[in-house]
Amino acid sequence: ATCYKGTETRIEFLVEYVCSEKLSLGPQLTAAFEYLKGHPVDPIDVDEFNETCGVGVVITREEIVQVVMETLDENRKELMEKRYRFNVGKLMASVKSKLKWGDGKVIKEVIDEQVASILGPRTVEDDAKPQKGAKKSSAKVDKSLVEPESTSGDEGKTSVQLVGEALKFHKPGENYLTDGYVVTPKTMNLLEEHLKETG
Repeated sequence: ATCYKGTETRIEFLVEYVCSEKLSLGPQLTAAFEYLKGHPVDPIDVDEFNETCGVGVVITREEIVQVVMETLDENRKELMEKRYRFNVGKLMASVKSKLKWGDGKVIKEVIDEQVASILGPRTVEDDAKPQKGAKKSSAKVDKSLVEPESTSGDEGKTSVQLVGEALKFHKPGENYLTDGYVVTPKTMNLLEEHLKETG
């Protein structure tokens, strides 16, 4: 629980869940961190926490096989065309979206097994380097469109970089989500009052 900077009581709560294997998968632990960060005031609603983090949810290998087979059927045409050059990451993402609490390692194993079963052994063509397509055009680019605009204090940063910096700010009233913010029992009430006054 080194990624989570909460009170000692909350860290002990998390450690107990991990040690008892109620939280045994990476996505469950990530959901736990997000839940605790989003609900900074005690007491923790254990039922809501359990539901949000997938505590007690068991995804069997058979369920994984079924969802993998459905996903492969949806992508069969492209899989047959590209064979072993097909992006299995696309399959992983699709299966994980359907089985949020499925074990990623088992999902990957099942995908690899099923792809091999459908395509058969790798061939020389599968291992050959892909042929290069037409050469990329060497059209000239107007440098004034690409060069960063210079503004005082932000020398050398593009507008895209500046927008990226702005995304690091929290939304009004979500101060408690920032790293290192000290949460007390009065935090949520004080933030609520502050938002009423400032809009």
